[in-house]
Amino acid sequence: MGAFGCVEIIGPKWCGKTWAALSRSASVSKLDDPAERDAAEVDPKLALIGDIPHLVDEWQGVPEVWDAARRYVDDSGNKRGQLLLTGSTSLKKDARERVHHSGTGRIARLHMRPMTLVETGDSSIAAALLGATPPRLLKDTQTLGLLFENLVIRDLRVFLSTYAGLGNELWYYRDDRGLEVDAIVECGDRWAGIEVKLSDTKADEGASNLLKLRDRVTSNPDAKNAEPAFLAVIVGRGSLAYMRDDGVLVIPASLLGA
Repeated sequence: MGAFGCVEIIGPKWCGKTWAALSRSASVSKLDDPAERDAAEVDPKLALIGDIPHLVDEWQGVPEVWDAARRYVDDSGNKRGQLLLTGSTSLKKDARERVHHSGTGRIARLHMRPMTLVETGDSSIAAALLGATPPRLLKDTQTLGLLFENLVIRDLRVFLSTYAGLGNELWYYRDDRGLEVDAIVECGDRWAGIEVKLSDTKADEGASNLLKLRDRVTSNPDAKNAEPAFLAVIVGRGSLAYMRDDGVLVIPASLLGA
């Protein structure tokens, strides 16, 4: 907010976007309220009235609010920290057609991630949607493994988002010879390979995949690909991280972010 006139906070449902924005705002318009939405439909500028910083929650309910916010920032001489926009849904095609300006230079986009394992202790929303109670998961290790992998990938994305620089990415790897690796982290000119295994008894399998990946990436001298910054197997149990004789780290998920 110290750099842009307006900031849009985006992220998955229930990750705390509105709560975070309310903690930084002096007033709010809530476009999930029928009366406020109807007023904004008549004149989108009405949604921007209030003490600064002013929050427009669920702005996608009236897509024209985006262009109104851009004009508001322009008319103020690009004064910083005036507006916040939040919403829980993405614009559908017909709604996108009602937005005519990208907001470049006026509206910054801030990605908000869910809390990590060290902050929340589980991935209860996904499990609840699947009806996956603890007794059921103990009998269905395949589903438990998928939930665990999803949890770890989510946390890796959260941690990566805190690193400075552009182009930081998280990828899944599979090549034409069938080699698969759960996560490739790219940060600047560095990269790392990560396998996710629910059981630490699978650490050997994960390490084998990672070492094959390293050898394939670095085997061509003409490509001049860098060695990985690290290779790691993240496991579902344990309280100590350690480095194997082959250089691969084994890290319990409970230690991520610790």
